[in-house]
Amino acid sequence: MDALTDEELLVLLKRGREDAFATLYDRHRRGLFLFLSRMCQSRPLAEEMLQDVLFKVARSAASYEPRGRFKPWLYRIATNHCLNVLASRAQRSCRQTVPLAALETAGDAERLLSGPPGESEAQGRVEAGEVRAAVRTALAGLDPRHRSALLLRELERMSIQEIAQTLDLPQGTVKTYIHRGREKLRRRLIASEVTDERGAVR
Repeated sequence: MDALTDEELLVLLKRGREDAFATLYDRHRRGLFLFLSRMCQSRPLAEEMLQDVLFKVARSAASYEPRGRFKPWLYRIATNHCLNVLASRAQRSCRQTVPLAALETAGDAERLLSGPPGESEAQGRVEAGEVRAAVRTALAGLDPRHRSALLLRELERMSIQEIAQTLDLPQGTVKTYIHRGREKLRRRLIASEVTDERGAVR
């Protein structure tokens, strides 16, 4: 099973092969969880949504078009479900701490999320934690549409075309969402005094 592509596994799933679903689950669970946790900023909610999304995948397998790529189809289900959940919880705050991986903000995510060079290891860890907290807060403040496009681009490394397929949007709109997401994230980090105008950590 491990040697099969996602698309081949889903075809088998359509035929009732439960082992195909198990392989897809193992292959994509971590990536989906990271994406969902960054979208909603809540580990418990992300776990709940993950199970819902995987259930939807199993239930929707019959509608999968073999000519299309699996990953955009999978993340379309995940994104739509996540946006629906967030919309229904618009009056509630999802503020639990979620450790972020590298996320491009002003052009240099690894530098932004690492401790300043030359600092002691302990101080570097403290400052890196403060930067991550600021990025989490800034990311949570983005429009969910901009946040989803930005995360699909930077976290999942999808192409503009794949993101357009995932979000069912024109490629020009996807580019606009990503650009606006980056700019808003950059401005929020500048306002929080984490970075300067060039994106350098203060």
